[in-house]
Amino acid sequence: MTSSRLHAVRYKQNIDRYINAKGYSDIKTLVAFSGKIDDGSGTPLTETNMNGFPESRTAEEFATPDYGVLIVAEKFQTGFDQPLLHTMYVDKTLLGLAAVQTLSRLNRIHPLKEGTFVLDFRNETEDIVKAFEQFHGATVAPPTNPNILWDTRRRLDDFDVLRLDEIEAATPALLGAGASDEKRSAETYAALGPEKARFDAMDDEARLEFRDALTRFVRTYSFVSQIVVFTDPALERDYLYCRALALYLRDSGTVERLDLGAEVELTHLRHQMIFSGTLSLTSEVGEVQSFFGEGRGGQQELDMEHLSNIVEVLNDRFGTDLTDVDKLLLDQFEESWVADGELSDQAQNNSIDNFRLVFDRRFLQTIITRVDANDEIYKRILDDEDFRSALGEFYLRKVYDRLREPATE
Repeated sequence: MTSSRLHAVRYKQNIDRYINAKGYSDIKTLVAFSGKIDDGSGTPLTETNMNGFPESRTAEEFATPDYGVLIVAEKFQTGFDQPLLHTMYVDKTLLGLAAVQTLSRLNRIHPLKEGTFVLDFRNETEDIVKAFEQFHGATVAPPTNPNILWDTRRRLDDFDVLRLDEIEAATPALLGAGASDEKRSAETYAALGPEKARFDAMDDEARLEFRDALTRFVRTYSFVSQIVVFTDPALERDYLYCRALALYLRDSGTVERLDLGAEVELTHLRHQMIFSGTLSLTSEVGEVQSFFGEGRGGQQELDMEHLSNIVEVLNDRFGTDLTDVDKLLLDQFEESWVADGELSDQAQNNSIDNFRLVFDRRFLQTIITRVDANDEIYKRILDDEDFRSALGEFYLRKVYDRLREPATE
């Protein structure tokens, strides 16, 4: 199990390369991920063209004796029923219910299976135990607030994005009575246009809150309507409209993050045993909550890397030996960028993609103006484009976030 689709691609390519080098003939690999991945080879990679058959057959083929390894990225973590699954390698952070659902793929029994094994590269034993504890022993669920559906719908009105007349006008297109799929799609997008414009006019924080509230209403209605019969046609109408709007806004980026997985290529692994054994659960009763009422759901904190970790990654990837002196130098660069009035104006008034155009030039300009022929780090930044790109991407996000922080007195 990998942390990204690109990692899944790289794992399969390298494992296949290893199998061929060793001449093994009794094992083959499969990969499972959604969409297309550009790994730099020039040909977009998909689950279908990497496996050699449609993705709808992946689970079926994995059950045959031909395949012994399935490499996944955000697929087969829930509902995958394969009794022969014995060993799981985890290279992804698992939290809460996701940890329980994922690791429980090994729980299916089979006459030929005498045990299971998990090799985890990412998660702490305490976190896994905590995830399972609430489901150990007796599990209780407090009653759900019966008004939660109306509460989540009213929450959307706080953002002044939805308009009742526009929702009513869009309903025929959403129901698609007598219309072709092409015409229905065009009419739906046209009907959603005003909401999309108002959404785009909001700041990043407001867009995040609106999308959270929108998703919350759609999911709540979808769940509750399966067990309760509602007699209010307006709720059904609003659900259809909000579900379409949520899909329409799905690709609207509001928060961007630095993904080192895309910048750092895995070339070597160092194996170090941190823990071996079984995990014991002690709780007698766990409490499960399905819906939480008003407010935002649980938020996962964005991973923020310290400079020392970034330097360690650069040293490992590029074979450099950056020291504490180099870290101090990079800190000085960062402070000069944060104090730059022009950069500050650009960060405050632009998306990070637009800010990148200004920052990339200033990043290189700073290096050139302070270059010292006897300093290894200057030479490496100027001579090694990959090194410069990885370092620049890290500081792009850091400087952008600092310049957009509210001023404090």
